[in-house]
Amino acid sequence: MTLITAHSGSDGTPENSLEFAAFFIDKPVDVLEIDVRKNRVGQLVLSHDELTDRPYVSLETFLKFIKTTPLKLNCDLKEAGLETAVYELVGHYDKWPDTFLSGKVSPNYLNKWSSQLLMNIENTISFSGKQGADVSQAINELVEQGAKIINMPDLFFNDEIFRQGQKADLKFSLWTVNDLERMKELVGQHIFNITSRKAWEYLQKRSWQDEVFESETSLS
Repeated sequence: MTLITAHSGSDGTPENSLEFAAFFIDKPVDVLEIDVRKNRVGQLVLSHDELTDRPYVSLETFLKFIKTTPLKLNCDLKEAGLETAVYELVGHYDKWPDTFLSGKVSPNYLNKWSSQLLMNIENTISFSGKQGADVSQAINELVEQGAKIINMPDLFFNDEIFRQGQKADLKFSLWTVNDLERMKELVGQHIFNITSRKAWEYLQKRSWQDEVFESETSLS
């Protein structure tokens, strides 16, 4: 089954906010993606960009808000060295089994958490001017380090990369996929995870298509 992840700010909600969580709390999305940083007093907060003096939602507040829901989390680490702090806080709210880490994640944690680490290829290569061969090599390097799930832009994902992943028994997490037909195609390929800014729009369309299919089947 493909996981559908709502990118922070998906479907017109404010990024890294409780409004984002509230919008999806009663919807059949699988995962919420949030961006995590540490502020000057050591508190984990949600922000994609570097921190300023404005207030931010804390990771703890976000966890309290979704604690009793089946929602999974993808904590996209925007700074290095946050893995243990996130693990401890998420674990305190019994959400660690439902949490993935992506972003600036050290491969040193692959021995412990390989099934929960979405290893970004941009940690291995720069996207600037890079083509297929470089992406393939980056994946090979991550596999050598013990990666099980590769996190990469859909822009760089193709049939050759898919076959490479099959040979290495890899799973793929793709971002940011906002074309609904492309999402449908990737679900058909059984991609592990798709992150989208149109998660709810896609789920609504999929539900409508399923209803039409079931109706046509019952009439045949």
